[in-house]
Amino acid sequence: MSKLIKVAVGIVLNRHRQFLVTQRPSSKNLAGYWEFPGGKIEPGETTEEGLARELREELDLVCDSVSHQSLFQERHVVNEQTIELDVRHVLQWHGEIAALEGQAYCWKSLEEIDGIQMLESNWPIVRILAEYFD
Repeated sequence: MSKLIKVAVGIVLNRHRQFLVTQRPSSKNLAGYWEFPGGKIEPGETTEEGLARELREELDLVCDSVSHQSLFQERHVVNEQTIELDVRHVLQWHGEIAALEGQAYCWKSLEEIDGIQMLESNWPIVRILAEYFD
């Protein structure tokens, strides 16, 4: 039986309807690939709490409101670990974004995301966003 790792993924939009994406730093697996921000949910945390903590720790972004309903959920197995993605829309946020872990970040429209090297697990999210935000 594989170990289950729950991951909260945040969909953060700016006023220009662009999505925040981050690049995995050289110190992490799959370095150089782009992804929607987020991270592992710690034991005892809700998805919303874990997402808010990860965005604050990695990007100094403060979540004021996160959707309680998932936009998308998916499980996949990587190296004998089951990764469960739970994608949430960050409804309201504030702060000046800063790359606190040295990762690159940028704002991209859905069309622009097509031109970057996203993690394979993030492409289904892009397809859902095209339906949800169209």
